[in-house]
Parts: sequence; C-alpha cells; structure tokens
Amino acid sequence: MPEENEGSVHRFAFDGEDTCKRTWTFTVRGVGAEAHIAELNVVERPLPEGCTGHARTIVALLTGARLATLDVDALEATVCERSLSCGQALGRCLRDLRERHVRG
Repeated sequence: MPEENEGSVHRFAFDGEDTCKRTWTFTVRGVGAEAHIAELNVVERPLPEGCTGHARTIVALLTGARLATLDVDALEATVCERSLSCGQALGRCLRDLRERHVRG
C-alpha cells in the first residue's frame, strides 16, 4: 500500500472494448478509508466513434472523492448503446482501486 502522502498512479485502458472512453488515469492519495482520487484524466475516443460523454463533469465529480464512498454497483449498472458504458468502465476502475487502496 502507498504511504499516506504518496500519489499512486493507475492507468486503465479500454482500447479493445466497445466504449467511448479510451483510458482512465487516476492518481490516488491516502490509505484505507482516507484513500481518495487526487487527479483523474479521461481520454475519449475521437468523434464519430466516441461520444461527448461529459468527461470534464466526471472528473469534476470524482476529484477529491474518497474511494470507499463511491457507489460502484450503481455505476456498473448503467447502460448505453455501447457494449460497455462509461459508468461500467468507471465502475471497473473504481472496484480495482478500492481493492488496492481501501482493503489493502
């Protein structure tokens, strides 16, 4: 597990999947219940294969959020016309980050 003040960077790529966001890169700080998203960068597929998907809104909502408080199940239940919705992809990322940082 990372030290309290260290940032841990995690990149999740979805290039081979039918989803609009190509990569999600998270910087996580803190440990256990204090683990939170310090930074998030989302790379979208270019139009027309991607969607506008509101990446800036997603980043604004998640920056500073504690991993333990996010409703991953609700995100994973979201659907869209793609095989993998942005919420489902985000849910996968957050579930992995929780395993690494919250449950340690």
